[in-house]
Amino acid sequence: MPARLFMTETDRTITFNVPRNAFLLRGVVVSFVVENKGRKPHRFAIMGHSTRTIAPGKTARTTFIIFNTRGRFLFYDPLHRTSKTLRGYLTIE
Repeated sequence: MPARLFMTETDRTITFNVPRNAFLLRGVVVSFVVENKGRKPHRFAIMGHSTRTIAPGKTARTTFIIFNTRGRFLFYDPLHRTSKTLRGYLTIE
């Protein structure tokens, strides 16, 4: 069964809404559901997939993504590419 990861994006950060000790194993299929709680439009991108532009107060999701390898995968906001805080890594074990 595909997993849904819920994310919150503000004008300063992107955070996961998952339990602290949660982890994902290689082979997991994930769809990211991203809520924009900022005042600016945002997007969320990972592994060549991204959401549509998300207006403040709205939610969007990515297509299903299969993580076949272990590692750290960069996620970021393509609309604010130069921001050092609107990015992070998803770790697959």
